Amino acid sequence: MNENDFSRCQSDHCVYFRKNSDGDFIILLLYVDYMLVARSKWLRGTSKYCLNLGGSNLSLQGFVDSDMTGDLDGGRSTTGYVFIVGGGVVSWILKLQPVVALSTIEVEYIAITEGSKEMIWLQGILEELGRNQQDNTLWRDSQIAIHLENNLAFHSRTKHIQLRYHFIRSVLEDGSLKLGKIHTSENAANMFTKVISEAEVEHFLNFDWS
Repeated sequence: MNENDFSRCQSDHCVYFRKNSDGDFIILLLYVDYMLVARSKWLRGTSKYCLNLGGSNLSLQGFVDSDMTGDLDGGRSTTGYVFIVGGGVVSWILKLQPVVALSTIEVEYIAITEGSKEMIWLQGILEELGRNQQDNTLWRDSQIAIHLENNLAFHSRTKHIQLRYHFIRSVLEDGSLKLGKIHTSENAANMFTKVISEAEVEHFLNFDWS
């Protein structure tokens, strides 16, 4: 990699990048977490769409959502998030939460914590590329965002949650990111956790994220 002028990212040693003379850069990710399996009719139906990065606004935006007990067999809930830079999607996920949550607020806590970890990882990569990130907001459509920012003290409804998921408290306290409430119709992560109409899919595909 060094022979081709790629540098290893300090935020993640599986990421390499090379800056070009025109100010652009190339990023290589040398690992695979998941395999994408798609049926041909799905591919034909979305062949006109692509991921597009551009514009002057390179501020990171994040959207997170959750669905309680989405797993009917095991009782686990689901987390979905999507991150956008320069008007294009750069990271997204839909996965089962690792534990069975005992309350709606625990489901929200776990989802927000997973989303915040991804946002901090992306912040590190962007800052190494010279794109300083400030006041990045992780958006979601529930009141827990407001509750967490306004009251970081332990509460009777959160004391049973595993300690690891209180990570979100520390990143809010040190200003690494902010939590914001957004209307459900504007939460891009809803595509991962809810059944939405074709019109809603088109809305998100054509939305101006820049």
